[in-house]
Parts: sequence; structure tokens; C-alpha cells
Amino acid sequence: LVQLLWRAFQIQRNVDLDAVEHVFRSLQKVVSLIFECELDLDHPSEQTKSINWTTLPISSSWQDSKQQELSRMCYNFCVSLVVFQYHGWSKDEFTPAHLGNRLNPGFMGIRVHNGRVHGFISDETEIELCMVWAIASHLQQLADIDLLECFRKVKSETWYEATMNQLKSLGDNEVSSFAEKEALCLLLMFSHFALRCGLACENECKGKLFEAAISVLLPLAQFCVTEDLWDSNIGKKAVKPEELYVLENIMTASRTMIDRKDSSGVSAMFQPSNNGTVTPRTRSRRNASARNDDEEFNWDQIQNFVKVSVEVLDQEWKKASDHQELVTDSQPTTTSIDAMQRLNVALSQLKGCCTLQGIQKASISVSIALLDLARLEQCSNPFHCLHHAASFASHGPRGGDNDEPFRATLPDPNECTALEALMILARADCLHGIHFVEEAVFLCSFVARVCKNHRQTENAPPFATTKWRVVSIQTYTTSVFINSTIDWLREHDERKVSGLGWDVDVREELKKGRIDAQSVSGTVISSTENYLCEVGQPPSELVQNSHMQEPSFEQRIDVDEGDIEAVAV
Repeated sequence: LVQLLWRAFQIQRNVDLDAVEHVFRSLQKVVSLIFECELDLDHPSEQTKSINWTTLPISSSWQDSKQQELSRMCYNFCVSLVVFQYHGWSKDEFTPAHLGNRLNPGFMGIRVHNGRVHGFISDETEIELCMVWAIASHLQQLADIDLLECFRKVKSETWYEATMNQLKSLGDNEVSSFAEKEALCLLLMFSHFALRCGLACENECKGKLFEAAISVLLPLAQFCVTEDLWDSNIGKKAVKPEELYVLENIMTASRTMIDRKDSSGVSAMFQPSNNGTVTPRTRSRRNASARNDDEEFNWDQIQNFVKVSVEVLDQEWKKASDHQELVTDSQPTTTSIDAMQRLNVALSQLKGCCTLQGIQKASISVSIALLDLARLEQCSNPFHCLHHAASFASHGPRGGDNDEPFRATLPDPNECTALEALMILARADCLHGIHFVEEAVFLCSFVARVCKNHRQTENAPPFATTKWRVVSIQTYTTSVFINSTIDWLREHDERKVSGLGWDVDVREELKKGRIDAQSVSGTVISSTENYLCEVGQPPSELVQNSHMQEPSFEQRIDVDEGDIEAVAV
């Protein structure tokens, strides 16, 4: 009956108004049941008369909580039609966090313009929207705007043409997967019948009917056009500063992956570009069974791991030639106070948890708070914070989109500071704890290559006297922890680590980082003993002697150079 009446309106046939009202009331019950949004349409509205509907952008102050919820669902349905496998039935407004694993984002038919997320709808929906908008103009005078012309303007842009080409590459595959297309059509029908009833009734309830209809039309039209139709915040949550860089990287990854997709199905991984943003690159995975152990740094025996305490790392960090002592007053800064307060709140929430899921989520919050604290100059020992951040993160939920809190834009490798490198390693340490090992390997490899560049920089202070030596040690330490997770996953879930490994240049830098760790930990190893450790042989008792006297700084330099030559041999 709904479909027949809908078609009758489209061909401008006369329809019994009693039947229209009957169908509308049925639709109202269906909308309340399906969308869990019960609208009050039986009482007059004073807001409609006080709003200036003829000037753009239209004010949204007339909306109550239920009308805002209806507009938000309409917007989410629009996004789900052009974003691959996004669940449009969420009560929360669309954000990048809803997209899950960004290594395979799929089709993304959205863009950011004037602080909002915009996209497109089908040609049939555009026609129906224009028709219902015209009916709304009869019930209440609206701003003079030609929606069809706005649609044509959007379709003439390069972005739309490129998006259409990407959509064609998907073939007959539907972008949405949860009947969002039918849900949006149902909401459009509901607004149409609400306006028809508003035109027919003589009481003061027509204001509520108009508000219910326009709560669907405005977000739908705003999603498709670039002009500001109303001042609602719907569509702006995904472009907040903390979300925008994530969304832009996902859209960039989507476009590149669709353009580069080949018959082999090779996925894309993120790689920093010269301007500091993250862009995807195609990386072929090696067969795990075809690894050459002679070429790989040996990780099999964890007892060969060179341990360096956080106290030693902090001492080396502070006595480096490029370290600047922070002169602080007796009063803490506002930034440090805020960071400590966030950490206190996160710990309090963790203590108050009584379910396993709550503890897991709270552990991630504590980890993030510790990372924020470690990056401050006022932090007396950032290595303690980074160590505990990784420990708390390992108790978080694994898989899914739980890596989102630890994602951030990578700096330019040529401008990356030692502290920034430490924070990148900390995120890698947290990521492998929740089984995002591919991302952890990538971040650790990024820092390893930055360390390698600093080793090879001419006319610079000796590498062993700078903070980058500490970063190199931390890179080696993090790589060992990542590989321990990879080895565990290889036994329990081979799919996550199939073919995952370290590039040759990264392995060479990790070897040098291990030698740096030996030199600062007081472990003096001869060339022969060091070579035996490299190939997996147990070290001598002399190496395991914990009472060995720590060498002087000059001795460390000699050991460092000698061991590098031994590794090369």
C-alpha cells in the first residue's frame, strides 16, 4: 500500500486523504519500531513559527532530542551507502573509529568540505528528494535553493568523477550491507507522507509534521550539496582535529588501494611521505616457509636478549650531548597538571571496573594517558611511563578497531626528533601487545631507518654521544618483544603473521642497536662470543656474570666499533 500511494503521488494522481493519514500513522509506528525513535506528532509546535526558514543556513534550534536522533540516523544511512561495510544503524554519529581495520578500508565515497563530511546519493533518490523538498516548500516557505542545480554542480567536480570510476571497479557489489538503502527510502517516504498530512490537516499539528519531515530532508540534502543548508553539528564529528587526520588517511588509502588493486590481491601498508602524512604503499609479503635463517637476525633464544633497565636508559638519555636540562619553577605547568589529571581519572576508572570488558577498555585509556605524559618535557623519566604504557596496553582488547587510539601521523624522517622516535616505538610496543603486529613492525622499521640515517650523517656529533643511541637501543628492545609476539601468533594464529618479516636494512640496524645495548648494560663480549650469540649459541659464563664492572665511556666506544666489525664479518 505504501508503494502504491508513493507511486500515485509521483504521477500526481488524486489520492484519498483518509488513506494517506491511515498509511502515515502506520508508517509512524513502523519508524518508531524499526528506528527506536518515537516522535511526538500530536501536539502543536511553537518553534516552527519563530524560525526563519528562508535564510541559509537554517537554524536547528527547533529540534528536540528525538528529531536530532532522526537526523543523525538519516546522515549515518547516507554515509553507509558510500562507505564500504560501514554499519549505518549505529546510534552514534559516524567517525573513523567505526571503520575498524584501516589497512583495508575499501570504497570511500565521501570527502571533507567546509568542516563537514559530504558524499552523494543515487539519481533516483535525488529526484525523490527534490520532489519532497518542493512539497515542504508548499507547507512552509523555505530558502530559494535549486537542489537539482546543486547536484549537477557536485557531479561536475573532479572528485565525483574519480569516485564514480572507483565505484564502477567494484562491479555489482553493494557498498552497504545492512539494508541502509531501504531504511533511507523508508525515512524519505515517511517525510513525504508527513508533509501530505500537514497540507491536509487544519489544526496546529502541521508544525510538528513539518519538523519531522524536514528532520529527514535537511541532513539528506546537506550530505549531497556543498552549500550550508543548516547550522546543525551533524556531519562535523568526523572532522574534529583528533579525527580529521585519521579520516583523511583512510580516504587516501582507499583511493590508492582501489587504483593499485591487482589480481594477486596484495594489500597496501602505510608509508610516510615527504610532507609528513601517511600514504599507502604496496608491499609484497614473503613466504614464511621460505625464510633464510642465515640472513635473519636470530630471535629464537630469548636468553640472548640484552636487557637494559629503564634507569640506565634514562641516565644515558640525560647525559647525551644533545640533551638540554629543563629549567622549571617550583610550580608545575598547566600542561603537566592536565596530563596527570587525565592519568588519575583513567586509573580511577580502571579501579572501578567490575567486568573483564570494562577492564580491557580502561587499560587502553591508562596506556594512552601514560603516553601523553611521557611526551612532556617535565616528565622526569619517560622510559618508566613508556614501559608501563605497553604493560597496560597488553591487557586491552585484541583485534578489531582497538588500534585506533595508538594511531597518529608520522613525522618527516628527516625532521623526526629523538623524543618523537621514542613515542613511535612506544606505540609499536602497545600495538603488538594487542596483536597488531604488522603495524608494530612497520613503526619499528620506520624508527630503525631514521636511526640508520643519523648514524650515517656526516659532520654530526658521534652517534654514541647522542640521544639517538638510546633510541637505537629501544628500537632493538621493541623489535625483540614484537618478535616474541609474532612467534606466539605463528603457533596460534598463523594468518595474522603469515610472511611477516623485517627488511634487510632494518635487520642490520637492529644488530647495531643490540651492540649499543651491550655497551651500556656493562656486557663486554669478545668478537668470537658475540658471533656465537648472533648465530644462536649460548653466551659464555663470563657474559652472564652480573658482577662485571661497567666499562668506561671510552671502553664502550671501543666495544661498539669492534662488535660492529665482528657482525659484518
